[in-house]
Amino acid sequence: MKHVNLAAAVLAVSAAGLFAITPVAAQKSAGEPGLYWSVQDIYIEPGHAEQYLDFVKDKVMKDCAWSVSKGYLVGCKILTNVNKRMKEPDLFIVRMFKDPPSVAEQQRRDDEYTAMRKMDDHQLDAETGTRTPIRKLGDNTLLQELNFGK
Repeated sequence: MKHVNLAAAVLAVSAAGLFAITPVAAQKSAGEPGLYWSVQDIYIEPGHAEQYLDFVKDKVMKDCAWSVSKGYLVGCKILTNVNKRMKEPDLFIVRMFKDPPSVAEQQRRDDEYTAMRKMDDHQLDAETGTRTPIRKLGDNTLLQELNFGK
C-alpha cells in the first residue's frame, strides 16, 4: 500500500510540474520585428571632412536613391556623432531595408549595380580605394527595429 501511495505522490508532483513549465496561454511578444538597419561606421581623416561630405552628398545619397527606386532599400540616413569620444566614428551611414536578400538575389542586384555604374568589380574596388586617404571604414552593424503596438 505504501508503494501505491508513493506512486500516486510521484504522479501528482509530475503533473503539477507540467503545469508549472507549460504556459497557460501563449503570449505574444511586446516587440514586433521591423526594418533592418545596416550601420557603417566612418572615420574621417583630419582635414578631409568637407571633401568626404561632398562624396556622401554626390555619391552615397545618389546610390541610396537608386536603391530605394528599385525597392532594395526603404531609405538611408547619414548620422553625425555629435558628442564623439575617443576612438568613436565621425559618421554613420545607415541603410534600411525590409529583408536581407538571398545569395542569388544579392548577386543579381550587384550585377545590376555594376551595369548601372558602367564599371566592373575591379573598377568599383579601385574607386573605393581612392577614398582611403580621406576616410577609414569601421564596424558594420546589422540591427533590427523593434516596433511596439498601440
